[in-house]
Amino acid sequence: MVLSRSELARSVAAGGLGPTFRFLNRRRIAVCVYHGFTDRDHGGIVNYHGKSLPIGVFETQLLHMKKHFSICSLDEALAMIAADGRVPPNSLVVTIDDGYRSNYELAYPLLRRYQIPATIFVATSFVEDGRFLWFDRLEFAISATQVKTLTLRAQDTEEVTFVVNTLEERRRACHSMKGILKKMPPAAIEESVGDIEAQAGHCLAQDRSPPELFQP
Repeated sequence: MVLSRSELARSVAAGGLGPTFRFLNRRRIAVCVYHGFTDRDHGGIVNYHGKSLPIGVFETQLLHMKKHFSICSLDEALAMIAADGRVPPNSLVVTIDDGYRSNYELAYPLLRRYQIPATIFVATSFVEDGRFLWFDRLEFAISATQVKTLTLRAQDTEEVTFVVNTLEERRRACHSMKGILKKMPPAAIEESVGDIEAQAGHCLAQDRSPPELFQP
């Protein structure tokens, strides 16, 4: 069972993952998935969907995990499954995707403090080559632009023009573009995002001070 950070946040806010939930899932391994973390608010639509979790919220969630779950590493979980399939009641694994700098600077000190193991799945071109992730590039370009419309020229689809005057219009445009782009092959995504950056007049890779939550 995969438990997203937003699901966990809602549960903690409502008083925690209650006894019924833990009873029903006592023989399963829950996997709590994170991406990035932040210690400040960001302007525009940067982090509009909350992919980078406020570090204070992350600490609250860690304390909740320590109290209500049997936390194990991913390796330990796989070993138990391979052995006999038996796992401790309410087992939970923490994973972090992509390899953002905030994983080390913000999350690691808390994971170490509370002695919680976590597995980080690294996007190699992002971390090793410093190539910003396409969805972060798109979000940054739409957030920073001064133009009124942006046109997505996607592979095998008609051109789609989005009005981006207000913050809400920018959020909707970014969300819709991501949905279209995710269905495309990597080379086509790269070309389309580069075109949006050119229209917007803002490129994350060329910015003098890119937001820290986008950095590897």
